[in-house]
Amino acid sequence: MRVFSFLIAALGLISATIASAQEASPELQVATDAWLSDDDATALPALSALAASGDQSAAIMLGRIERMTPKPAESPWLASLSSADRAALFAPTGAPLLDALAGGGDALAEMLLAADGPEATIETAHTLHAFGEVERARHLAWTMLEAGKLAEVVTMPQEEPLYRDLDWLWWMRGWMAGGANSGQPENWVLVSEAKGRAAGIIFANWAAQFIAAKTPLTEELQRVASALDGKPAALVAAGPEEVAYAEKLVAGLARRDPAMRPLAAVCNTACGEELGACMLEGLRVLGGYGALMPLDTPLEPVISQSAYTTSAKAAANVRRMIAAASPAAPGEPVNQCLASAVGG
Repeated sequence: MRVFSFLIAALGLISATIASAQEASPELQVATDAWLSDDDATALPALSALAASGDQSAAIMLGRIERMTPKPAESPWLASLSSADRAALFAPTGAPLLDALAGGGDALAEMLLAADGPEATIETAHTLHAFGEVERARHLAWTMLEAGKLAEVVTMPQEEPLYRDLDWLWWMRGWMAGGANSGQPENWVLVSEAKGRAAGIIFANWAAQFIAAKTPLTEELQRVASALDGKPAALVAAGPEEVAYAEKLVAGLARRDPAMRPLAAVCNTACGEELGACMLEGLRVLGGYGALMPLDTPLEPVISQSAYTTSAKAAANVRRMIAAASPAAPGEPVNQCLASAVGG
């Protein structure tokens, strides 16, 4: 159980976050708009200049962008910078921005750095959530599961503010309570709440080994779970009917699952008539849904997750990641359209 001092601190963090969002300058908004448009040549130097002048929101954004952007997702402009130019851009005051802020007592910077470390706990996630960093808190909770810290997450009381945003956790609980006992579990999945469904299926498939042995996924859904995790071979081998089911499922996720939106944008542009098949192929190339989960807004009170996932930046990041990974991606292609469109 969390202590009273944490609750007091959380209230202070919420107030500080709201104040920070309200104080975003016009210059920061211009830089933010440019970044969302995938114009790094305009956005990143502007953020760097603002950070050097003392704008903490700009400093956190730029520090997060540096740490969270996978190398294959970097824009051509950013990738072309020399080591010296990168250092000048991302450390305009001479030190990594998040480290400098944390060293000066900035609590959010401290929590963001803590979340990237091996000692992060569910309390770190609760604190980030209280700051308004919902997506970073969600992703931390997921990585804790992957690290074997299962009990800290699955025993979370439903009244916790973070719980309502762990959609994959309450989706799996719905599966355990009703879906697994449905007469047609595959149809139950198709009509269940889309938010949390992809990660929920993956989690349910994994958790059946430990906490949900009495409510395992059907063999069909186990193959779907593997495909969502980037391994579609068993699904394809099962035949066209199961592939069609999976395509229908992921096409529905494309419209409603926040983490799927950037991939959906790429597939809609490249292969709109083959959306589900294209997305299965994208998941294979990227290595699964887990590759999409950390692609989040760098500072949620300034850029909402919805604004990020529907932006040109998010789609461009995913497109570049697919292009970089396509030649080396394991397994047989599910769909040829995506590789042709992205340049594979």
